[in-house]
Amino acid sequence: MTTDRFGKILVIAGSGIGNILLATPLVRSLRRAYPTAGIDVLVPPGRGGILEGNPDVNRVVEVVRKQGMRASSRFFRHMWRHYDLALSAQAGDRSIINAWSAGRRRSSQVRSRTRPGAWQRLLLDRWVVADDETHAVIHGLRLLDGTDVPRCYDLVPPVCSDAERRALEEVLPFARDDDAYAVLHFYPRNPYKAWTPEGWRVVIDHIDALGLRVVVTGGGGQEELDHVRSVLTDDIKEKVVDLAGGIGLMQVSDLLRGAALFVGPDTGVTHLASAHGIPTVALFGPTEPIYWGPWPAGYAADQSPFLRRGSQRVNNVCVVQRSAACIGCGKEGCDDNPRHLTRCMQELPEEDVTRAIDEMMKDAAGFTSEIGGNSG
Repeated sequence: MTTDRFGKILVIAGSGIGNILLATPLVRSLRRAYPTAGIDVLVPPGRGGILEGNPDVNRVVEVVRKQGMRASSRFFRHMWRHYDLALSAQAGDRSIINAWSAGRRRSSQVRSRTRPGAWQRLLLDRWVVADDETHAVIHGLRLLDGTDVPRCYDLVPPVCSDAERRALEEVLPFARDDDAYAVLHFYPRNPYKAWTPEGWRVVIDHIDALGLRVVVTGGGGQEELDHVRSVLTDDIKEKVVDLAGGIGLMQVSDLLRGAALFVGPDTGVTHLASAHGIPTVALFGPTEPIYWGPWPAGYAADQSPFLRRGSQRVNNVCVVQRSAACIGCGKEGCDDNPRHLTRCMQELPEEDVTRAIDEMMKDAAGFTSEIGGNSG
């Protein structure tokens, strides 16, 4: 691939902020191979903030959706063969069609080598079959297979502006340079990944006893704010700094950059915490860490850092997952409804989480890096 000249490159990154962040190693690999190319990243509306200040990205392009046939047609015409190379880090139909329409040369993940995925392969010059044994970061980097583009494995978090950083400092009742603090993020995008309010209160008490300030983050949606309020009862809220709904994603990123610890469920902010290299305790339910575990800082190998299921630790990331026969089912909820709670998350033992916190804090200066290392 580096024997060709690519003046314009498009990377189609995915839907959620976690997916987009996990595509930044691919973008960085391309940037290092093609330092003068214009590299754009295609994202859903409102998701481009996770790429703010990313030095590898020239432009964030938002997909036009639900704005009528005329706007969609205009977007399609604008994108048509606009790029010398288009790469899709996702195997979804829409992502592959976008790669086909935008790139003179196209490469993507596909779902199958066989007949059901034949139409996807016909639209592409190169393709890589997605599988459930490989982490999402490695899936993206596999688009470079067969080329001499060196792989970069580092996630690139967004950069907070000076103005946003000053605004963050104004709402914190302590000086970050003086007081060590932990960041907790209670609520994932879908309830089936949520833990219990009772469990979170135990964690807050535990971290408070360790002498760390506790800062809570969260989005501004009413459902998420209601969940935060259900955790922060009168007897516990005096122990936390509640910033849920009060700061933006860039400020959350900057807050994580200086944190001594992060604890959160399987959600985009957890991936962001890991990308900053801080000790990260990730609470997992039905999702398999082998594919979606937060990418550990400093990990640089083509083997997934985590095993398919179970509590395990690699570098700065400790995945806590309940031991049960149904773990790793991959369903979005026990009845496959993402709006419903799941048994594996609701029954995740509080002592498993506090034990992981203690281990990460004790060993914060010297992370282990064995694949599937047991956390406890």
